[in-house]
Amino acid sequence: MLEVPQITVDDFRVHLLLNFVAFEQCYNHCHKHITTFAVFMNCLIGTPADTTFLCDRNIIENYLGSDEEVTHFFTNLGKDAASNINASYLLQLFKDVNEHCNNVWNVRWADFMLKYFDTPWSFMSALAVLAALLLTGIQTVLAIFALAIHRGMAEGGRFRVRRSSLKWSMGFDLLQLI
Repeated sequence: MLEVPQITVDDFRVHLLLNFVAFEQCYNHCHKHITTFAVFMNCLIGTPADTTFLCDRNIIENYLGSDEEVTHFFTNLGKDAASNINASYLLQLFKDVNEHCNNVWNVRWADFMLKYFDTPWSFMSALAVLAALLLTGIQTVLAIFALAIHRGMAEGGRFRVRRSSLKWSMGFDLLQLI
């Protein structure tokens, strides 16, 4: 599971992060940790909806004002920054995310979940439909067995089910399915 530390975005931290990135870009001998974080946040945030998502999960604490301002800030913070991801501390994270996103089934599952189960109510209604289908199937099987038992007792007076009584008119043998 991906864990991102919480960051507070306010006027002071905006200027502080801008200065840190500028410092790391000016001096080649220092590590580029803040620049790498800026590039990572630029990858995460592309639209104001992404910012809202991160704010809802307490990853970003927004004191700038609107989500558009935070999106604009992170987009501009890491836009032209020179950073070598292959030499950064987030290399394994980028590899894991790319590996996860390159798996076709993960992408299809995410699309399916976003398309059909975007709210808890849609998930609960789908669960109710599956339960209703399962109970209907069980009821159908029990009704067929009750009919077979009734026919067997009416014909011979004993509990006896013959294969011929369970065959449908098209020659479909129900006992072969069970």
